[in-house]
Amino acid sequence: VALQHLYKTLNQPPQLTGWRLNGGDPCDQDWVGDCRRYANCMGINKYSAVLRKTNMLLNLIYICRYLEGLNLTGYISHKIRYMYNLQQLDISSNTIGGEIPYVLPPNATHINMAYNYLSHNIPPSLHGMKSLQHLNLSHNLLSGPIGNVFTGLQNLREMDLSYNNFTGDLPSSFESLTNLTGLYLQNNQFTGSVAYLAELPLIDL
Repeated sequence: VALQHLYKTLNQPPQLTGWRLNGGDPCDQDWVGDCRRYANCMGINKYSAVLRKTNMLLNLIYICRYLEGLNLTGYISHKIRYMYNLQQLDISSNTIGGEIPYVLPPNATHINMAYNYLSHNIPPSLHGMKSLQHLNLSHNLLSGPIGNVFTGLQNLREMDLSYNNFTGDLPSSFESLTNLTGLYLQNNQFTGSVAYLAELPLIDL
């Protein structure tokens, strides 16, 4: 359901061959973008009909990658929040607009939304993504002061927020990113102290 809704909100692009609004199984068909279960498809096919009926497909592990640079338009479906086991999402280098969904897939480890036209700000629900390791939101139209959205993201290793229109002070929740080694903030309009970065194990800044 979530994949079909994503296909709809991206304006049903012909580049995503194999995708459809109703039905379909990314294990059985060749869905462009490798948006399929990261699992042994042969081992679960015999159960797929039952899983569909019980609405449990989204509890299987998904990987959504190789969606970058496909000239995709539209916006990101809010229903991606239901992809509970999605691990990687790369929709970079497209022309996707609108806001970042208020709730992102809670167990994702890699999110790359760089080089799009995303606007507004980073959703406050980000702090719930405890498995997140890499976050790239660079080269968008994100703006305003960043709230304390980074609390509890101890697994985050690299974050790129460069080339946006963020303003104001750096949030105090930066100091909770105790494993962050790469941080990119250039070409924004931040002001104030960088004291919250002093104790971080940064290698690249």
